[in-house]
Amino acid sequence: MQRKPTPAQNASDADGARVDAAETSGSKYRTNPQVEADLADWRERNPKQVEYVKSLPRERLENSYSLRLMRAERQREAAREAIASRFMADEPLLQAYMVRAQKLASKMNLGAGDEAQIKSAALDLFLSDRRSNAITARKLGRSQQQGTGEKTSSPSRIRP
Repeated sequence: MQRKPTPAQNASDADGARVDAAETSGSKYRTNPQVEADLADWRERNPKQVEYVKSLPRERLENSYSLRLMRAERQREAAREAIASRFMADEPLLQAYMVRAQKLASKMNLGAGDEAQIKSAALDLFLSDRRSNAITARKLGRSQQQGTGEKTSSPSRIRP
């Protein structure tokens, strides 16, 4: 998705100081020069695959892309179901999140609801916490790397 240009960007565009890559290529999409360079390098190393893809009809390419999206969606759903089944089987964890869900429902004046709704809300809270924790862990990892100037190390290269 493209961002709307700010007034400062419009002014610099009018001066000719800034030329957007999308404008020069005639595309309405922005491009990443690093990605474009990586693609060009891959195409250079794999001419047979490039020719094969060029020979495919557009409908086949669209179907391949859609199939890839469908597989990714199914994988996400399967992972969510696996997490949900483990969550529902862990009684203490389930009860703790059900208490949180009931408190949240009462604060929002939603009423008590039935047990299935509360369990569903508890699962949503649990998944939200997992995403938040994962994002926080990634951010902490980046800040620690920036602070020490080190890249991520594999467990085999841990220093004493």
